[in-house]
Amino acid sequence: MLGERACVFVTLVTGQSQVTLEELCHHLLEQGIAKNKLPERLVVIW
Repeated sequence: MLGERACVFVTLVTGQSQVTLEELCHHLLEQGIAKNKLPERLVVIW
């Protein structure tokens, strides 16, 4: 990408455990997302 970086913002539902960037990227790859589209940063919104 041209100096751009992907970031994902996540809101957890009550009772859900914390998610990691690694887990999220693994899930996205399983869904067919291209590697260059994977987020480099994860932000959890409370």
